Amino acid sequence: PVSVMLWYQLIQWIGDLADYSEKVGNRLLLLVAR
Repeated sequence: PVSVMLWYQLIQWIGDLADYSEKVGNRLLLLVAR
């Protein structure tokens, strides 16, 4: 079904966004820590 595919893509997108924000957050912490 199409709805299942949409949910799967949404979950993947949220996972990617979380990974990206975690990387950015780590960089910001490193900059602030100096």
